[in-house]
Amino acid sequence: MTRCVKKQLIIDAVPHRKQGYIEEVERRKLPGNDPDTYCFKEEDFSFLRHNYSSTQMPSMIQMAKNAASAIGNEVKHIASGNQHITDADVANRKSICNGCEFYTPNIPELPKSEKDKERCVKCGCFMAYKQRLTSATCPVGKW
Repeated sequence: MTRCVKKQLIIDAVPHRKQGYIEEVERRKLPGNDPDTYCFKEEDFSFLRHNYSSTQMPSMIQMAKNAASAIGNEVKHIASGNQHITDADVANRKSICNGCEFYTPNIPELPKSEKDKERCVKCGCFMAYKQRLTSATCPVGKW
């Protein structure tokens, strides 16, 4: 199977990848494609993801701890009578995540099945849920 990504996404990812990433991308891309698109065999995508990605998901144990903490904080927040998050706040968080290098849809070497889950690779959270939690925060401090 062959997968293709926009060349710009690969270029934008360079600062967030290990040294030698772009050289390996250039070496592994399939010849003769649209100059604005890089296409790779599935095994080359896997190789790039496993060897050059500096954005690994946390362990299952860490993700479980993160989720439990987020739920606990939200329960405390609601129980104390604090204000709920507004739709405008959720939209702002979503906008910030959409431009984040740690948001799975923005990581070019991830398979489509992982991108579709719309997760954060720093905390492992499913962002469609986390963005709605009043007391939740971004793991890298963007919101």
